[in-house]
Amino acid sequence: MRDGESLIKALEMSGILVLAGSALRLLRVKLPRGEMRSFDTAVVVLALWHLGLVPGIAISVLTGAVEALHRRLILKEPASLAVDAVAEILRRLLVLFVVGSLLLVVPNGIEGDGVVAAVLVLGCVHALVDEASHRVLVAAMARDHRRLFRAGAMPAEPVASIYALHILLSSVASRLIALMGVWGTLLPLSILLLLQYGLVMYMRIRLAYSQTIAALSRAIEMALGDAPGSSSDLADLAVRVGKWIGLKSETLENLNYAALLRRIGWIGLVTDTEAAAGAGSPPTHGAERSAGVLSSIEFLRGAATIIAPTVVESGCAEESAAAAQILEACVLYQEEVSASAQPELALRCIQDRLQTCEQVMRALEHEAQRSRMMELDAQPSASSWRAEHAWGARRCLFRRPVSWYKTRHPR
Repeated sequence: MRDGESLIKALEMSGILVLAGSALRLLRVKLPRGEMRSFDTAVVVLALWHLGLVPGIAISVLTGAVEALHRRLILKEPASLAVDAVAEILRRLLVLFVVGSLLLVVPNGIEGDGVVAAVLVLGCVHALVDEASHRVLVAAMARDHRRLFRAGAMPAEPVASIYALHILLSSVASRLIALMGVWGTLLPLSILLLLQYGLVMYMRIRLAYSQTIAALSRAIEMALGDAPGSSSDLADLAVRVGKWIGLKSETLENLNYAALLRRIGWIGLVTDTEAAAGAGSPPTHGAERSAGVLSSIEFLRGAATIIAPTVVESGCAEESAAAAQILEACVLYQEEVSASAQPELALRCIQDRLQTCEQVMRALEHEAQRSRMMELDAQPSASSWRAEHAWGARRCLFRRPVSWYKTRHPR
C-alpha cells in the first residue's frame, strides 16, 4: 500500500511539474539585446530533489518538446531552427546530469531547514551551470569565442533576477511539500508563473522604449547627415567604457540613451555663419538644446544630465560627471578614429585636448587593443597562407608523376 501511495504521489507531482515547467518554458523572456530565453530552474531543482535524476530527465525532455512544438507550430519558426532546439535540449540534459551528481554527496535523512538549505544550494549550482553552458552554446553556434566574455553580450541583471526568483520559490515549495504534501507545490509555482509573466511584460515595455529611442537616433542621423549607425556605435563604446570603470547599471542605461540622443539638439540649429548673415539669432549650444529636450521626459532626465551637466541638476553628481566625461572622450575618440583609422593617434589627441581621468584612458586603451585584435582576426593568418600554399605544392608534386606516366603509357 505504501508503495502504491508513494507512486501515486510521485505521478501527481510529476504531472504538476510538467505543467508548471511547460508554462515556464513558454513564458520566454526577451532580453534587451533581443535574445529569447526560457527558464525552468525551480522545476528542475524540485524534480531532482523530490523525484530523482531519471524523472527529472523525463520532465525536462517533455517540457523541452512542448516548447519546441510551440515554437514550430504556433510561432511558425523555420524548420532550420530544429538544430538549435535539439542542442538546447541536450544542453539542459547535461546541466541536469551535472547538478544531479551533487545528490550523491548529500547525506540521507535531511529534514526541516536542511531541506531548504540543500534546495538553495542545488538552485544556485543549477543557475551557474545553466548560464555558463548557455554562453558556451551561444558562442559555439555563432562560431565566435569572444561572445563568452564580450561586454554587454549577456545582460546580467534580468537573468540574475529570474534565477533568484526560481531559487527562492523552489526552496519555499520544498518546505510546503513537507507540510502540505504534493499539492504544496501549487502555490509557490503559481506565484512564480505570475511573477515571471510580470517580468516578461516589464521587459517588453523596456524593449519598446529601447526600440523607440533607437529609431529616433536613426532619424537624427538622417536629419543631420551623420554616418548610419554612428550613434549606436558610440553608445556601445560608451557603455563598454562605463562598465570598465564600474558605473552603476542605472547610470549605464542613462549613458546609453545620452549617446543615442546626443545630437537631437543640433536639428534646426543655426550656425555661426548663418547667424552672421542674418539668417537668425545666435545659436544656442547643441548640447544645451539636447538637454533641454530630454529633460522634459521623466525617464530621460538622467541622460540630459550626462549631455549637459551644467544645465540639468542631478541627484548623483559624481556618477553623472563621470558618465559625461566618458561620453565626451568617446565622442572625440570616435571622431578621430573615423578620420585617421588609427586608435593610437586618437588616444594621443584625447590626452592633448581633454583632461580625462586615468581610468577612462585605460578603458579607451583597452578598446584600441580590442579593435586592433579584431582587425587582425579579420585578416587571413600566416598559418592559413602556409597551409594553402603547402596544399598547392602537394598538388604540383602529385600532378607531375601522373602527367609523366600518361605521356609514357598512353591508352
